[in-house]
Amino acid sequence: MSYFMRTLRRFRTKSMCGKMLKRWIHPLVEYSHDIGGRKIPGKLDTSDVPIMHWEMQVDAIVCALVGKNHMTTDELRRTIENFTPLHQESLSYYEKWAVATSTILLERGLLSLDDFSCPDPADDGNEYKVGDIVRVKTETSHSPWPKPHLRTPGYVHGELGEVIQVLQEFPFPELLAYRRNGKKQRLYRVRFYQSQIWNQYEGKDTDTAVVEIYKPWLERTSLNSLPSPPPAKMAGTSQASCSLHHSDHHTHDSRADTEQTAIDLEGEDRPAMVLARQLQSALETKNIISADELRKQVEKIETWGTRSEGQRLVARAWVDPEFKNLLLQDAPAAASQLGINAVNATAPTILTALENTPERHNVVVCTLCSCYPRAILGLSPSWYRSRSYRSRVIREPRSALKEFGTEIPESANIEVHDSTADLRYIVIPLRPKGTERMSEEQLASLVTRDSMIGISHAL
Repeated sequence: MSYFMRTLRRFRTKSMCGKMLKRWIHPLVEYSHDIGGRKIPGKLDTSDVPIMHWEMQVDAIVCALVGKNHMTTDELRRTIENFTPLHQESLSYYEKWAVATSTILLERGLLSLDDFSCPDPADDGNEYKVGDIVRVKTETSHSPWPKPHLRTPGYVHGELGEVIQVLQEFPFPELLAYRRNGKKQRLYRVRFYQSQIWNQYEGKDTDTAVVEIYKPWLERTSLNSLPSPPPAKMAGTSQASCSLHHSDHHTHDSRADTEQTAIDLEGEDRPAMVLARQLQSALETKNIISADELRKQVEKIETWGTRSEGQRLVARAWVDPEFKNLLLQDAPAAASQLGINAVNATAPTILTALENTPERHNVVVCTLCSCYPRAILGLSPSWYRSRSYRSRVIREPRSALKEFGTEIPESANIEVHDSTADLRYIVIPLRPKGTERMSEEQLASLVTRDSMIGISHAL
């Protein structure tokens, strides 16, 4: 019987087992992109920031690549889900797309790091001999892409060690991981005091660990010998701690702090924006996407939602009960009656209509990313993609809607629809009073994009 099953048998009730399972498993499934209901400080930014040229180019690149079967929407999502919490928060929506798309194309072998002008590891010219005291560098990459293939364990980052063996030069794994050729790097075996690495190390203060480290990760020091190790805590004196020990002779920030500092120091031309331009250039150079194909895709995106597709659907539903019933039961079929294509370009989505009534108000969100009926409403507004909207509207819809200036009567229930899979929602807002004599065209002018998301009423 496995240790896992033996442990579960110790608990006599299902509730106790459930609590333990939740305690163990929950940290494994809590991804940093899954922010529905999380507390994010500050108010919603309800302004709609216009899309920039480079962002439109990235959107077009993704649509073109999906259309050519070079990647899928699910691959894009999966890659973004693997971003660190720091990059989930610091990268903009289209910066994430640029990073994720580049990563996928590397995985598929369509592009290489050489296509992105990624430099080889810096060589400071130092060579080390047995007995040299060296310090292990910290990982200071401020961009999540390319995600490094590290062969230097984090517990020795920033630590002092003594070279005990000089080995031969090997092809550098951090380049081989991306099928790149580069200068071979010498490998060293470096000894560290355990009590210097681990806080409250259980053992003798002269216990050591030996780690294999490539030359680019080492830097020279002026020391002739390792400083005396701090006293170790012998086993059995108290419960040991697994935290890293940072001694007084040096300080180094966490990877997250280092990366955030680097991002804060960037000017307007952020690294992911540069990456987006390099991605476009590489795709055109390798004839994966031509400049003409990209231009046509941009033009196509710019037409989405510009023919009042959503407004026409709602206005017809307001004046035609049979059409409204069809729209609620089979929105794609209803859309086709008006010559409207309701399927998004990058996935076989199904349009679904939601009817507001005096008793129920519907509002739409995607807490995992930003799923949205682009074929009907055009590109999503910036606030819809924001972390604050995605986190708050599912948990506190009334207060969130108030920040958009929308009050929902206490007599009405609010139903939030989380668009996390293959459905794309459109809200049929309540028809304004006093519009009985208006034509269908006049009624369509009262329907706004925001009312079809559910964060406002019709005009």
